[in-house]
Amino acid sequence: MRLKLISVSTILVFGLMAPLAWGKGLVGSEEGTSSIAGDHLLAKEIDIHLEKKTKPREEEPGMTLEKKMPEKPDSTEDTFEDDPFASEEPDKAEEMEEEGAMEDINRAMHDVNDTIFEYFFKPVAKGYRDVMPEEGRMAVRNVFDNLKSPAKLVSSAVQGDSDKSGRAVSRFLINTTLGMGGMLDVAKEEYGIENVDEDFEQALAVRGVGAGDYIVLPVLGPTTTRGVVGRVVDTALNPLSYTGVGFAANAVINTTERVNDTSFYVDDIEQLNEGAIDPYQSQKHFYLQLREKQIKE
Repeated sequence: MRLKLISVSTILVFGLMAPLAWGKGLVGSEEGTSSIAGDHLLAKEIDIHLEKKTKPREEEPGMTLEKKMPEKPDSTEDTFEDDPFASEEPDKAEEMEEEGAMEDINRAMHDVNDTIFEYFFKPVAKGYRDVMPEEGRMAVRNVFDNLKSPAKLVSSAVQGDSDKSGRAVSRFLINTTLGMGGMLDVAKEEYGIENVDEDFEQALAVRGVGAGDYIVLPVLGPTTTRGVVGRVVDTALNPLSYTGVGFAANAVINTTERVNDTSFYVDDIEQLNEGAIDPYQSQKHFYLQLREKQIKE
């Protein structure tokens, strides 16, 4: 009986220990397998990294720069047909030669006029300014400006500007009668009628007539081919041309107007000449820009 109990106990102990031993064996087997697999993956990863690090480096852009540079064309002839900076205008060499010849004449006349201005108009204008108050000089200017009203009317009419034409007529009638022959600008001060700054050259410009050559006239100063024509028409429309006073009297009247006008800007002329590297070019550019502005207005 006791023997049977020992045998049964022994069987139960071995029966309980057998699954534990079996499970431990399985676990050990799985761990071993996992360890082997992990070592294998690690080895492959190292190989991959080594392969990447030891892979030959690709050729850099800087190394192929010489290869990509365009080859020099075989032809040694220089062609400028496709030059984007080439001018499409025709050759103006002949025009420049003509301008050069005209410039020599203009410069010579400019020197003559500059001498006349320096030794006559400038001292006379300054002396006149010292003795004649500004109100008196303005009155003289208004008289000469009023006499230009017929020329202003014709110029405005040629341009088709009815507003300026009406103002030119109104100002002439009002200032001649109420303004003591034009000495007082009653039309502007009392009636608000603004002055009209027009001449026949401006009318020609508006109608498409080109300026032509730049010309320096004796005593009269800078103008253009178109300006010469304009001055002839303006002179013909001035009432003073029909007074019959003779050449000498007209010369005195014109000189008086020039001296009076010069008295207002004689200092500006001096500053312009003193600050200019080339007084001829400065005067030319100033005159042309001024006329262009007057024509546009």
